[in-house]
Amino acid sequence: MDSSEQNIVLKFGTEPNTNEVDALAVASAIEAVATMIKEVHQGFHDNHELLVKARPFAPGSLEIPLDIVVSAAVAASLVNQDVISDILNIVKEYFKIKNSLKGEVPRIENGKIIIEGNAIKADNITINILQPSSFANQLVSKAMDKASCDDSIRAIEIIKDSEQKKIARVDKSQFQYYHKIETTVETPQEECRKERTTLVIYGPILAADNRVMWKFIRAKDRETFSANITDETFLSRVASGEKFAAGDMLEVELLIRQKHDKMFETYVDLKKGTITEVFNHIPRDEQTQFGYDESD
Repeated sequence: MDSSEQNIVLKFGTEPNTNEVDALAVASAIEAVATMIKEVHQGFHDNHELLVKARPFAPGSLEIPLDIVVSAAVAASLVNQDVISDILNIVKEYFKIKNSLKGEVPRIENGKIIIEGNAIKADNITINILQPSSFANQLVSKAMDKASCDDSIRAIEIIKDSEQKKIARVDKSQFQYYHKIETTVETPQEECRKERTTLVIYGPILAADNRVMWKFIRAKDRETFSANITDETFLSRVASGEKFAAGDMLEVELLIRQKHDKMFETYVDLKKGTITEVFNHIPRDEQTQFGYDESD
């Protein structure tokens, strides 16, 4: 399986002779960094799986090793070996801009962020994670709040492990810049997100509103997933005789329905959605068409 990997270190600068720090501060920082990396990766809309894994570290160590792994799902294209570097560049830009904003709400004009009268061009993904509604942004605020409550923590850094090159640093005096920005925007109960992914056809199902849905197995995590298909081009090919059977794989653009989780103030995927475009149809080795059993 094609893959790409990068090691980073989440480092806590502490007062001299400090032997321990608040566990919640450490846990919150790990959660914030891992979530930000995943949220940035989602903005690329590719069909590769990304994992952020914490490695064991020596007792007393306050350098937390994290492994970022991007691997290709079944039948997916080869992984761009620069994708992790691109992700980390956006993470770096996020912290640089947050430090410069000094706690102010970012003002966006024509794809640029206005900081003290200067227009700074930023990637759209960077702009998105700077928004108050970004889950990663909220978790960073929570992590900095936890760190500020521990007098022994002087700074938080993210470092490229192999190069010992600094990606981001927030000093204790800057923790205050990351306070949670309140928003009065009403949170919708459901929303959709796009994902390019590979699905394995399992079979047809009949929805409650008498629409024919299809059950799939998502290649990247082997979870079942139901969806209808709205790609008229693909449906026309099927209507014209293209074989379409259980075991086939479809590379698709998928709109995934998400439900708002009030407890964690985030959205969780529902196992249903809509296939808006079929990029590739890969038949199974032995092709058989579906037949509908009227007794079902």
